[in-house]
Amino acid sequence: MKSYTRRLERLEAPNRQPFPDVLALVAAGCRYADLTDNQRERYAEYWGVARDALEEVETAVVGSLDFPLERKEPQELKTVIADLEDQILNRKG
Repeated sequence: MKSYTRRLERLEAPNRQPFPDVLALVAAGCRYADLTDNQRERYAEYWGVARDALEEVETAVVGSLDFPLERKEPQELKTVIADLEDQILNRKG
């Protein structure tokens, strides 16, 4: 298990985002509709999209801008987690 912990740490290190403010908002359970203009700009920047595009898509999909903020998960990290889950489930079964 220690090898997986070290592997996860190595995967997370280069993916650390320079957006502690956005991550704090996500952790606090904030909603997009409650953000200031500056916070909305930062959230769009965090996702790597233009704010206009983000708002247009969310309005089309959700019907409003009142949605919970979400944290990005690197695809590689998702793969490692899935591998771990498979190994654990296969050992139990």
